[in-house]
Amino acid sequence: DARAPVEGHAASGNRGGGTSVMTRQGQAVVNSRVADSQQEPVVAANDARSRTHGRYEELEAYRGIAALLIVVFHAYQFSRQGAGLTRYVYEGTPLHVVFHNLEAAVAWFFVLSGFLVFLPFARAAIEQTRSESARGFLIRRAIRILPTYYIAILVVWSWRYAGIPGQWTDLIEHLTFTHIFDRRYIFWTIGPAWSLAVEVLFY
Repeated sequence: DARAPVEGHAASGNRGGGTSVMTRQGQAVVNSRVADSQQEPVVAANDARSRTHGRYEELEAYRGIAALLIVVFHAYQFSRQGAGLTRYVYEGTPLHVVFHNLEAAVAWFFVLSGFLVFLPFARAAIEQTRSESARGFLIRRAIRILPTYYIAILVVWSWRYAGIPGQWTDLIEHLTFTHIFDRRYIFWTIGPAWSLAVEVLFY
């Protein structure tokens, strides 16, 4: 009889110990969830801050993909001349359908460029903050575009110059980005340069 209370006490002690362990485990889970819930607003705030003051890196990546597809399209366009053929390299195959319709990436590129270029000005107007000056914007774009463009145009034009009537007009129009208004010379010198002229005039 004397042992019964002792055994009962021991059993009670074991149950108490198990409850204590479960309590500590439960508290650890709660603490972990609380920490996660505290981190979520921080992550969201950082993401919002990057969207507000940074660039849309995902859209920049898509813009790069569109530019690459345009390069592939133009390369395929000139594949007949490069291979000395009278028809496209993959004409009559599914690859021809794919390559021949990559020109759709031009519209894709224009839409993304228009959005990304105009974004800082639109954001400044919405937030009622001071935007970048038009002069500063144009200077940065000119430094980025004009040197490479002019070198490419002058090198290709000089290499292809043969004294044909209209070549000097073609050069002037390409240097002033006005060849897109002249159906005779829009594709002279460097054919794909028309798309850059459209973008520059959009600026």
